[in-house]
Amino acid sequence: AEQLPPHLMHGEPSTRVAWDRLPLALSAVYTFYDPEATRRSLGTQAVLQQIEVARQAELPHVYLGYWVPGSRKMEYKRDYQPLEVFSGGQWRRFEPDRGTRSDLR
Repeated sequence: AEQLPPHLMHGEPSTRVAWDRLPLALSAVYTFYDPEATRRSLGTQAVLQQIEVARQAELPHVYLGYWVPGSRKMEYKRDYQPLEVFSGGQWRRFEPDRGTRSDLR
């Protein structure tokens, strides 16, 4: 896995991001940040950095990992669209505000 340089806050690392580079995508492996700094939107900044790394590498996709509907910790993934789900052996566009659980099978 590759990593972005840590985001520093008061001289200390506050965000760490690791990813795998795939042939057509950047795949987020793990992102974590200082929970004391939630007002700084470090998670959002980390995703935007990953998007920029993918753009510079001319990769058409960024995979943020599994999304579990109703999981508060994963809810942020709905903010990055278009959102796709892998269902029935293929990737499909999914609109979380219109979709149902049956769309995720």
